[in-house]
Amino acid sequence: MTVSGKIRAPSPPCVEGRAKAACSTPPPIRALSLFCSKTCAPRGPSKPTKVESRLPPTARFSQVGPIAIQDVHAVDTEQSNTTVLVGTDYVVKLFRRLERGLNPEIEVGRFLTETVSFSHAPPLLGSVELEENGARSAVALVHGFVENQGDAWTVTSAYLDRFVEEQRFLTAEAAGHSDEQTAYLRRMEQVGRRIAELQLALASRDDIVEFAPEPIAAADVQAWTEGILQRAGRALDGLAHRRSDLTENDRQLADAVLSYRESLPARLRELLPETIDAMKIRHHG
Repeated sequence: MTVSGKIRAPSPPCVEGRAKAACSTPPPIRALSLFCSKTCAPRGPSKPTKVESRLPPTARFSQVGPIAIQDVHAVDTEQSNTTVLVGTDYVVKLFRRLERGLNPEIEVGRFLTETVSFSHAPPLLGSVELEENGARSAVALVHGFVENQGDAWTVTSAYLDRFVEEQRFLTAEAAGHSDEQTAYLRRMEQVGRRIAELQLALASRDDIVEFAPEPIAAADVQAWTEGILQRAGRALDGLAHRRSDLTENDRQLADAVLSYRESLPARLRELLPETIDAMKIRHHG
């Protein structure tokens, strides 16, 4: 069993199997490459395995010199992967489960970063992939870190908490106006604008087969409808399972929702046509 490390960088490339101190490769990529070369090798006799680190040749990389790796800490959130912040420059995601094939996050990230230069998404800086007997699996990703105040879910959840609390103390006459709602709607307007720009970017290159828009077929609509029904079924099952833990008032609300279980499929099929005259594109996940 042999493992070799290979770095591809804009200038000049590192020596195969080693990482030079003065290499132009960003520190997180170097660290991940060395980590994988020591830990990603399966045990037992097999054909040689290669760990390869790829870097998009962006102008941003050519301007970054070697820096010390400091202030590295894991993000304390419930995720299926491990996310690590490296200072205020990089976000490193390590996949806990390796899946063979081209990782969509790498594919879409490279498209947005290199092909269409979409500036409103964290740039994909590089990836570490395990290549074994011709099959490639994503091990880790490195994105540029973007200062933020949380995601849209967190912002919306916090807004709803404040809005409900505010409404409890307002009179009926004053309840029609809310500073919280005004501020939130401005944020959501900006979120909607950015999402629209992202969709336009993803649909902008019909000359690239993997990203070319395609007509929506009847089979697509049927698959989406079935997907919605399956997710709704799981949600209703979860609600029914937790019903006994609810208060009496909440149980009445839960029962009202659960009463729609039988009529839900027919209602969804009424709302969704069998065919849609539109195009489908890659999405951002």
